[in-house]
Amino acid sequence: TKYKAYTLDIQADVVVTEEIKFWAFKIIEFPVQYITITVIGNKRLTQSSNNACLFSIRYNQKLIIDSAELTLEGSEDHARSIVDIGVDSTLELKNGALISNGCDGVEVSYGGTFIMSGGSITGYISGTGDGVYIDGGLFTMSGGTISDNGSRGVYSGVVSEELVFTMTDGTIKDNRYGGVSIHGIFTMTGGTISGNRKLEYSGMGGGVYVGGTFTMENGTITDNESNKGGGVYVNGTFTMTDGTISGNRSTNGGGVYVDGSTLSGGTFTMEDGIISDNEVTANVSGAYGYGGGIYVDDGSFTIEGGAISGNKVTATSGAYAFGGGVYLDGGSFTMEGGTISGNKLIADGNSRGGGVWFRSTFTKTGGFIYGNDESTNESLRNTFSGVAGPDNNGAAVFFSPEYYHNDTLDDTPAGNLSSEDTDGWTRRW
Repeated sequence: TKYKAYTLDIQADVVVTEEIKFWAFKIIEFPVQYITITVIGNKRLTQSSNNACLFSIRYNQKLIIDSAELTLEGSEDHARSIVDIGVDSTLELKNGALISNGCDGVEVSYGGTFIMSGGSITGYISGTGDGVYIDGGLFTMSGGTISDNGSRGVYSGVVSEELVFTMTDGTIKDNRYGGVSIHGIFTMTGGTISGNRKLEYSGMGGGVYVGGTFTMENGTITDNESNKGGGVYVNGTFTMTDGTISGNRSTNGGGVYVDGSTLSGGTFTMEDGIISDNEVTANVSGAYGYGGGIYVDDGSFTIEGGAISGNKVTATSGAYAFGGGVYLDGGSFTMEGGTISGNKLIADGNSRGGGVWFRSTFTKTGGFIYGNDESTNESLRNTFSGVAGPDNNGAAVFFSPEYYHNDTLDDTPAGNLSSEDTDGWTRRW
């Protein structure tokens, strides 16, 4: 027969010193071409060698891990992953715990497939190693948890359209260097990415870093933190059709940071969804806080629907606060629908643009910008009461007059008030 199935039942704590390679066993001989190995049990299986995986699968093999009480563990200072998925092979994690102890939990090589519907992949936060490292293969996550890894939750180091990560459910949380960092294709239709940090090094994308294509159809990205793009950092293409990006924190771009300054460019299209309650903080004299909800750096941002609301930039100790909802420096901004409302600048120094600050091309054919606030007092929702003068303007919109816009900017300023402009629109630089 071409098909064989085996079960490995771990009934005692076992330590191994070499890789377990089922394809090297003599029991698997021609004409066998497809093999499935199911690992169950209620004990611990540990790899002690720093230079070996625990399992290595190749060539039409499928490894299924399916036991809630089973633990698979890598060695400390491990140079290899717990499971290495090679060409034409599949790993299914249904139940059980993978503890990396510093190595990668799962490595998906070119031509391999990883399907995670349950279980957990954890490391230790002071160590190194990614939860899942994708090197040209496919990863689908519909359940389970990837958490507390010393590096990223899910990471790809290569740029490839054949590298695909699809998340329909599950949780990626509390990883040290970010939740997801992808240079391929990432599609999120459900699940939660939360509590991840990326404050060391360049610190881009606490929840998600995208160097390829990211489509968010649903799910939640919340409570993440980084230096740029607390929720999402885009150096590629990001399309949001639904879902929520909320409660993230950064020094620039609390919710989303769109980087169009490199050759690959940055494009963000928001068709629907919610970007809310994200925050940028600047607390050093002379520092700048940009884009509580979204920061666009020479990229392209189009909003067709959805809501950008309740975001804020807080500046203290003589710092500056610009763009409570959206900040755009270069590139283009097109507003066809949606709302930008209830965003805030809270500053004891200069502040501009409670709703939107832009130095770019602005084309507005629909949507509403209203109810934004520039205030040193959060309770004053629709007023501006910062330091009076020409440096503090535009509860709704602040822009440079040298940049083109096609809207008279006087049809939707309801609820936007400032000390300089009673309608909340400012047209000076």
